[in-house]
Amino acid sequence: MATALRDPLASTRFTTGQNAFILAITTVGALVRFFQLGRESLWFDESLSVLFASQPLPISIHSMLQEGLQHSPLFYLLLRPFASGNPIESSVRALPAIAGFLAIPLIAILGKDLFSPRTGLIAAALLALNPFHAWYSREARMYSLLALAVIGAMYFFALIVFREPKLRYWLGMSFFSAIAFSTHHFAFFIPLVQLVFILATFKESYPLLRSWAAATFLAALTLLPWITVALGSGVYWATSGTPTQTARLTDIPLTLWNFSLGYTGTLSLPIALALLLFFAVTFYGLYPPMRSKLLLACWLFVPIVTTFLISLRFPMYMDRYLIVALPAFLLGLAEGLSTIRLPGFRRLATATVFLCGFLSLVRVYVDRTTYDRADWRHLGSFLDSNVDSLHDTIATLNYQDLIPLHFYYHGLTPIQPIIGNTDVRLPDDTQSHQNGTEGYFWLVIPHQNHSNHLVGHCQSFESEPFTSQADVILWRDSLAPDLISVQQFTCIRLERYAR
Repeated sequence: MATALRDPLASTRFTTGQNAFILAITTVGALVRFFQLGRESLWFDESLSVLFASQPLPISIHSMLQEGLQHSPLFYLLLRPFASGNPIESSVRALPAIAGFLAIPLIAILGKDLFSPRTGLIAAALLALNPFHAWYSREARMYSLLALAVIGAMYFFALIVFREPKLRYWLGMSFFSAIAFSTHHFAFFIPLVQLVFILATFKESYPLLRSWAAATFLAALTLLPWITVALGSGVYWATSGTPTQTARLTDIPLTLWNFSLGYTGTLSLPIALALLLFFAVTFYGLYPPMRSKLLLACWLFVPIVTTFLISLRFPMYMDRYLIVALPAFLLGLAEGLSTIRLPGFRRLATATVFLCGFLSLVRVYVDRTTYDRADWRHLGSFLDSNVDSLHDTIATLNYQDLIPLHFYYHGLTPIQPIIGNTDVRLPDDTQSHQNGTEGYFWLVIPHQNHSNHLVGHCQSFESEPFTSQADVILWRDSLAPDLISVQQFTCIRLERYAR
């Protein structure tokens, strides 16, 4: 076993043809991420990103702190040039798309140095076509930047562990770790992964422990200004930003399903067979036990399992947060495909994996029932055209809905939010106009989405109560006799009542 663990980092360089392939697949990955980038309107989280990035800096920082400490500032600071002026959807999603395709050549280099050039090339192609990564590279959120920073931090850590602990490698690890820490709080799983690996290979790795701690501490110091501002403001609060439900045993395989084909919620026989192939090849890629594969296994399972265990008491399990573990899964899959001994079976397995991956990627663009975003753009246009600002009133279910409506509704009618945190303010439906002119009451109800795994942003309106507030449900039921019409937008229901 001790001999099997001694695997030096490969030093083979890519050939000219292999570099050309990386350039080509990176171009494909960029096209995948930029294609129709502005087709859908911004949903709530994206509109929040744009709001943070477009406000004056002091107000922006104050807003981040009010929304929760999970909003580390780096992504919003980098987004500011993309959100200046009158930003459009494609411009604010450009930064995540750039981070998304830049990860492709980086994972190729990591795969080559950990295993072989063929593994690096396969990993790059898998990432370029991965539907889970592509989706979050097309959303104005920080997840693709987080994945890029994590790959960079783990690459330099691998150079330190398997090649030699040069100063520039330590600085490279600190640099990418600092980016990750300042992007999302789940980045702190990466030093945990590295520590678990060092402890698991203590005999070989213990001389690195002190320098590793110093480099990690140096990266964490970059958060000191943010921590100082947060402590000094007195308005911050902590939240997991996840649905309030504890983890279940099915969460881990569903996460791996998302990493493979993109979770769709329906397990058909073809999907089950494809998942069986993905999982079998990935676990094959993590065997036999050598240090490079042990590092990969720690990278894949430590964030997922730790998050699962914490979520048994404090809900924080979300697949998009666990994007920190996605590169490890794809590297394991690539190594498994690369090392299948029978050439014919290797070619068949590789072709099948890429065919399944491609078909799953296509669903990102054509399956509007799974891959959806709340259509605030068309709702805003509809309200602009149909609401009488003199006689009508508008209410939206949640105060958060005012943020996307800010970008898309330009009418003069004020909008009253009904639910703000735990406070409920029910509109007075008995109100009448002094001049006797009839008007309408418009109620905006976004669909719920309590899934930890679906990347789309809504579930069927009839699948569950539209809110957990019993008094709001009773109030809406009392309005039923006055319901005139229902207008359905993607993930949003607009009801019109007589007054």
